[in-house]
Amino acid sequence: GGQATYASGSASTTLVFTYTVASGETASDLQVIGFNTGGATLLDAQGNALVTSGAIANPTGTLVVDTTIPTVTSVVASGSGITNGTGSEKQSDTVTLTVNTSEAITVTGTPQLTLNTGDTVNYASGSGSTALVFTYQVGAGDNVADLQVVGFSLNSGTMSDAAGNALATGPIVTNPVGILEIDTTAPAASITIDSITSDNVVNATEDNGNVTITGTVGGDVKVGDTVTLTLVDGSSTSTTETGTVSQSGSDKVYSIAISGAKLVSDADTTISASVTTTDAAGNSTTGSATKAYTLDSTPPTISIDNVATDNTINASETASPIVVSGAT
Repeated sequence: GGQATYASGSASTTLVFTYTVASGETASDLQVIGFNTGGATLLDAQGNALVTSGAIANPTGTLVVDTTIPTVTSVVASGSGITNGTGSEKQSDTVTLTVNTSEAITVTGTPQLTLNTGDTVNYASGSGSTALVFTYQVGAGDNVADLQVVGFSLNSGTMSDAAGNALATGPIVTNPVGILEIDTTAPAASITIDSITSDNVVNATEDNGNVTITGTVGGDVKVGDTVTLTLVDGSSTSTTETGTVSQSGSDKVYSIAISGAKLVSDADTTISASVTTTDAAGNSTTGSATKAYTLDSTPPTISIDNVATDNTINASETASPIVVSGAT
């Protein structure tokens, strides 16, 4: 719908018309679809009028006229452990933030995003496409309930379409789809060991069977987490038994059977317990404890002293009670 106006070239074989693209004008390939002399004359030296029908044509090449401002259609977060923008990421994890646009965008320089973690994220790739990629590596101390883009800077760069229309970057400052937690705080984990037996002494009877080791866990340890018991004998050989955390009233507890003989052969009569818990972001913590115990695997004995002084009961001694004594 635009018009080109004659500018120069009279008395030559090259007549120049100029066309200024106006707002809202678009064309996939600019063509001349009409010619109007506007009352002017176009004559050769002999006065013959120019045949203008040839001016209505599609000039050589493809000339796109584009005045449409490209826009941001979405900002999407992705990465390991992220589904539809939702997940939980820990320190050193990488989050890809993709700015999707309505048409292909050419990027120069290094535009930057600012996140609500306080980090500045550089443009990484995607120039010439509709998906502009920014990469963010989670740093120590980054903790937010939902990652958001809170600022944008061209940083002396440019983002524009093939016609040179600058991308409307306002919508880049947004909360991407989904809830993406950034969590670099390690969970808390603790564990205790109850008395190894009722008296914390392993006796001969217990030596010949299994002894059940019990205790509690605390902090962020969850039901189903694994508890490991460890004993090390005199030859430095380790014995381990495992069990899982369960709920008992308001407490989280464990109960694991271990060989009494292994308790007896332990080099320092000390048992170790550990529990590892991992949060949704993948941060892990191990809590540990030890418990010393004592051994008494010698059965008790009893002895009886001689009955009467000579260990012989005579006739006179039968007439009265005889005291029997001994020791244990």
